[in-house]
Amino acid sequence: MRTIVGLRRLMPARGEWRTLGLLVAGTALFAITLRYSPIRPAIVAMFVLTPLFGLPWLLFGPHDRIVVRALIVVLGFPLAHCLAVGAGFALAMTNRGFPFTPGGWTNSMAAAGAVAGVVGCAVSLMLCALAGLIRPGRRLAMLLGSLLLGAVGAVALSAIEGERSYLPLDAIWQSAFAYVLTKTLRT
Repeated sequence: MRTIVGLRRLMPARGEWRTLGLLVAGTALFAITLRYSPIRPAIVAMFVLTPLFGLPWLLFGPHDRIVVRALIVVLGFPLAHCLAVGAGFALAMTNRGFPFTPGGWTNSMAAAGAVAGVVGCAVSLMLCALAGLIRPGRRLAMLLGSLLLGAVGAVALSAIEGERSYLPLDAIWQSAFAYVLTKTLRT
């Protein structure tokens, strides 16, 4: 019985379902737009299109602190995305040279994905916390969410094969990020 109660805490609460739905809709909007975007290379398109992830939450979410939420979505999430990709790419470069060389790709990509996942989530959540968008007492959830997204990044990035396969990676990571945001943001 105790484990069922523990698992129930992992499920979104009554007020969190709307936030989760809006962020998952943003993930779908981002993934579809990235897939058909004329912007190349795909890595540049990811940064330009990152605000689409939070757009439904911004437009249809809570109406308090709308300017702060707009700054987080338009500037904060892309900044965190840039820092995450930069940290992961820097680690991949130092481990095995340029990661697209044969043999160097999969060996260093799991570590790079883990670092990128943790950095992206931690920076995003810290910006949300500084803006007052995080519920009180959610420090542990922020830490565990960052570690979860590091694990998701490690698994997802070690499985990709070249530039065209970034789309599933971002969709998987952003879906997990939507869940972490749902559990930490004020609803």
